[in-house]
Amino acid sequence: MNTLWIVVISALIIYLVYNQYAKRIDRNVIQSDAKRATPARMYMDGVDFMPTSRNILFGYHFKAIAAAGPIVGPITAANLWGWAPSLAWLVLGVSFIGWASDYSAIMVKALADRLAEAFAERLHQRVRKEFWGYAADEALSGDQLIAEKYRGIRPAPGYPAQPDHTEKAALFAMVGGGEDIGVSLTESFAMWPSASVSGLYFSHPQSHYFGVGKIERDQVEDYAQRKGWSVAEAEKWLAPVLNYDPRAEGSGAGATSEAAE
Repeated sequence: MNTLWIVVISALIIYLVYNQYAKRIDRNVIQSDAKRATPARMYMDGVDFMPTSRNILFGYHFKAIAAAGPIVGPITAANLWGWAPSLAWLVLGVSFIGWASDYSAIMVKALADRLAEAFAERLHQRVRKEFWGYAADEALSGDQLIAEKYRGIRPAPGYPAQPDHTEKAALFAMVGGGEDIGVSLTESFAMWPSASVSGLYFSHPQSHYFGVGKIERDQVEDYAQRKGWSVAEAEKWLAPVLNYDPRAEGSGAGATSEAAE
């Protein structure tokens, strides 16, 4: 296909999306109003809040859209799969993220996170009242639920009581690796999509949240032995709760530990 035709078609798509999609988002969802006072004017203090030129705002917005991701992504796509996926990346990215504004995209992600937490809370409630039934007569208000006045706890790997994120692998193994639920783990054991929740249920009336606190080298060595890790690997995953600097002591270098039999 002639390059000129590709440019013309792409420009036409962007123009149509801007007029039929972006303006509708602006009018019905964001509901922008030039007469409405912005936080910069409502809380103007000359430091954190300061009205500025629309041209400067446009520059910040353009920089957010034309950051490393939107630039590196199409280049990578072109190298791996050719010009068609790269062009689609650019056109669709500009059409459905750029025109709708990065703010809207951020808000959608934030709402997805809140919905995931809300569904987790609802499922925990059903576990207490229906599935396990140990609190069938529970009748708590919304404020009481938020204050966690119910019996039992719902911690998760990464919580202060369970700082080792790698334990998520055991949870995902129980549900077939996450394929059936559409959730997967990254190399750093973060969940993808990010708006996902996992954890453990404890129903004992005396169960409560706590923090492990800082741990010493002997505790790390014991944990490494039980996990079948080297000490260095244990220090890597438990770095936020270490009460010493492995680099200063050289404690993890070359250290290995056999799994407990």
